[in-house]
Amino acid sequence: MNCQALLDRLDAVRQRGDGRWSARCPAYGDTSPSLSVRELDDGRILLHCFAGCDIQALTAALGVELSDLFPERLGHAMHGIKRQRLITPAQALEIINADALFIAVTACDLARQALVPKSIKEKPLLAASRINLALRESK
Repeated sequence: MNCQALLDRLDAVRQRGDGRWSARCPAYGDTSPSLSVRELDDGRILLHCFAGCDIQALTAALGVELSDLFPERLGHAMHGIKRQRLITPAQALEIINADALFIAVTACDLARQALVPKSIKEKPLLAASRINLALRESK
């Protein structure tokens, strides 16, 4: 994936210099750009969320794999290397359980039209991306 294709998936993109951009973080309900995107000379793409989202949440929200952030020639070098799990299946189930409970409680509050802060309304998207990551990593 080239950097422009990645930037096309983001909102409120602004160029901050040569090979540097800022954008709204797709992993949570970002209202002001907190994501930094940098393209290195060798084609690698670096992502950093100043709100603290980890790379797994970022790639899940963008619908890309970590290897997509590296040039094709670097990606081919990784084929045949055994992939190490980031989390265990038990940890994946714990994540799914906690996030599913959060989503259920928030959905009930919204259904009752209870006062739910805007910041809480946007968190189910992050929970869903963590559930997606947990499912992928448990395979």
